[in-house]
Order: sequence, then structure tokens, then C-alpha cells
Amino acid sequence: MLNRRLLPLTLMLSAAGLLALVQQQVLLRRPGRLVAVESVPALGPGVPLTFRFSRAVQPEVALTDAGGRVIRRLTVRGQERRWRLDLTGEPAIEAPLRLRVSGRDAAGRPIRPRRLVWDPRPALLARVSRGSAERLELREPDGRWHPLTPWSEELSDAWPLADGAGVLYATDAAPLRARAWRVAVEQNRLWDPQAPRPPLRVRPPRDLLGASSTFVHASSSATGRLLVQGASLQPQGAASGSDAWLRLQESNGRGWRDLPFASGGAATLLPTGDGVIVPVADGLTLHTLPPLAEGRRFLPGRRDLLAFCGLGERAVMLARQADFTRTVALLRPGEAPVRLWSGRAAVVGASCSADGERVWLLTVDQDRDGSHQLALQTLQPGGAGGSRFPLEDWRLGTGTSLSFDPVSRSLLATLSPVGGDETRAVLIALDGEGTPREVSALPRPLLQAAWLPARGRIGGFSALF
Repeated sequence: MLNRRLLPLTLMLSAAGLLALVQQQVLLRRPGRLVAVESVPALGPGVPLTFRFSRAVQPEVALTDAGGRVIRRLTVRGQERRWRLDLTGEPAIEAPLRLRVSGRDAAGRPIRPRRLVWDPRPALLARVSRGSAERLELREPDGRWHPLTPWSEELSDAWPLADGAGVLYATDAAPLRARAWRVAVEQNRLWDPQAPRPPLRVRPPRDLLGASSTFVHASSSATGRLLVQGASLQPQGAASGSDAWLRLQESNGRGWRDLPFASGGAATLLPTGDGVIVPVADGLTLHTLPPLAEGRRFLPGRRDLLAFCGLGERAVMLARQADFTRTVALLRPGEAPVRLWSGRAAVVGASCSADGERVWLLTVDQDRDGSHQLALQTLQPGGAGGSRFPLEDWRLGTGTSLSFDPVSRSLLATLSPVGGDETRAVLIALDGEGTPREVSALPRPLLQAAWLPARGRIGGFSALF
């Protein structure tokens, strides 16, 4: 009697097992397929795009520009299910690219080709004003503007996230009452050419720490780590006026941990997120962070960090001498600093290519009549000198800065026109030698501007269609 009761259950289990076996055989006979494609920020010499397949494949990737011309300056490397494309070379990318992914799996069966549109150009983060109020806005490469924050009279600073996932900003509700905020942004830089381009998605601002600080400074890494610096105001009558801190958040966004490093200035994460540069009274200290073993390297002297190059293995430093001379040097791992430039002009901005073979300085000289001359210096480590490009129509603006975009091969500076008061985003297009070939400006006035690296992901490709 018991066996008869168990017979239906036994048959059901057998049928389920047989169905699973049939499904497994069907999947094994089906060719591999593309599962997901992701666009990530460029840190090395190439502009990267990653691919994930359902099984081991040998992909074939074809790339064309807006005019239909085949782009050959690319490399594809990887193994089995995960591959990476790096777009290399000097020409600038001025429009979205067309991508075709095909190939064969380990059994030699062709995978179904997929066509995508890829726009690796960065967006422009701008801090704009209206009367006494300010807000952050994002300008996409096609010229569309999107508000990121509400209008406020408390906005004080902003930092684009190095992984392209959004923006950090600070507000000051009152003196010594600063707060840090994060705005998550989904850029969607990959899409199906047969479908409408996905819209930019902006999440509401989120209080990052949940408490006020006497000040806020932030930096981020391309791996998604965040570093926030501040100080807690002590009660009146306490022995110390403030209690400074450095807090690190992992890329998963969960929790904060205090770093035991005393800083005498603005601390900065390495682009890879595995180290932090901390200014101290007599120099700069590099502290390594997990997953690297605990370590500390010290660079003595009165130096300022001007810019990281690519992954952070190279950096541009500014040293001040007793005779008021300023010296700019390039630091390479295991090598003595390479002096690039020396002079009495003020250095107000700097940037560099990923390999450190091109360095740009924004300098200001004062003439005998008291006027100021703004210029862009292009420097080559180990090269025959450099070049100086005068920016005669421009002067220092609010929050003057300089940053290089390897995708569009252009520099972004925030400057004011001579004879005008409003600050503009000035775009300096570079030729193959890294020297300026064209200078233009966005018509809209702003207070602050910076690149937000492109980011995007597309997946959910059907196995049947």
C-alpha cells in the first residue's frame, strides 16, 4: 500500500530529473551568447569596454565611427567568458560609435551577432547660479542639460565620482556646519540602435554621513571607493577646537570606517582606491589600503599634489623654493622625480595623460605693468623642452581648474573672458602632439566645471532571439 502511495511521487521526481537533463542537453547544444556589455571609465591609455558571455568564446568586435568608417585602433583581450576592448590611438571621439559583437564558442559554433551604440564621451558637471541660489547640473555630450540638485543658497563644493556613478557635494547651512551629499546618476551610455536611447536617471540627493562637520572634502576612486574628510566641532571649553577625521566607504556603499591617518591638508584617494595621499607638515605620505599590505611611503619637502596620471602610478607634483621659484616634477614608481618645469609663474591647474608622457600646466605670469598673462604649458618628460600657448582672451575665473579627457582628447578649464565677469567652461582641443589646436567655450555661465566619466551597462540579451 505504501509503495502505491509513493509511486506518483517517484514518477514526478523522475519526470523532473528527465526534464532537467533534457534542458541541460539543449543548453549545451545551443551556441554561446553575449550576456552583458559594460562601459567603464578610462584610466589607462585605452578607452575600455568589457564583455561577458554565457560560456567560453572567441569574440570578434567591429567598431565604426559616425561616418561608417571602421576603427582599427583597438585591442581585444581576455579569456573564456570575460573579454575587454581597449580603444587606443590619438584621434578624438566626437560622436557615438557603432559596435558589432560576434564570434565563435569553444565548439566552433557562431554566436548570434549583436549591434550596439556606444558613447564613451564624458558628461560635464557644472555648478550654476541663479541670483543667490546655486545648483548642480549635468551636460550630456549631445548638449542636453539635466538638473541634479534643487536650487540652494547652501551649496559650497562638488566632486564628480571617478567611477562615473554620480556626484558628491557639500552644503554649509551655517558656519562650521557642513554636510556631505551624494547624487546617484545612471548614464546609460550603451543602447540598442533599434530602440530609443535610454534616458539619464538621477536619484534624489542622499545625506552621506548623517551628521554635520566643520568642513567637508571628498575624493573617490575609479573602483567606487569614497574618501570623506572633515572635523567634528568640540563643545565649547574642550581642550581641542576640533576633532579631524578621514572616513572611507567601500565600493558596495555599505558602512564607513575611520582611517588612522593625521592629515595636514586635503587627503586624496589613488585612482585605483588602494592608497591615499595625506599631506603632513614636512611633506606628503602615501598610505596603502587593502587589499594591499599595510605600508607607508614618505616624500619630504613642501610639495602639493597637482594631478594623478591614469592609474595613479605617476603623479604631477609642485614644489615651492625659498626664492619663490616653483618647480613641477613627475613622479614615477621607483625613480627619482623628473623635473618638467621651473619658474616664478603661479601654477593654477595641471593635468596629464594616462601614461604621464604629456603634462599640461595652466600658469599665470605678472607683467611689469601689473597685468596678468594666462598660458597653457605642454610638457613632455624626457622630451626636447615644451611649448607655451598664450590664452590672451582669458583670465582666471571662479574655481579655475584644468582636467584632461582621453576620449575627446581635450582639456577642460574654468576661466573668465578678458573684460567679462562670468566664468565659462573652456574646451581646449589637442592635436596628436598634445598642443592646442582649437579653443572654444560653452555659452552658459557657471561657477565650477569638471568631467564626469562615461558609464553604462546593457544586458538581458535573449537566448532565443
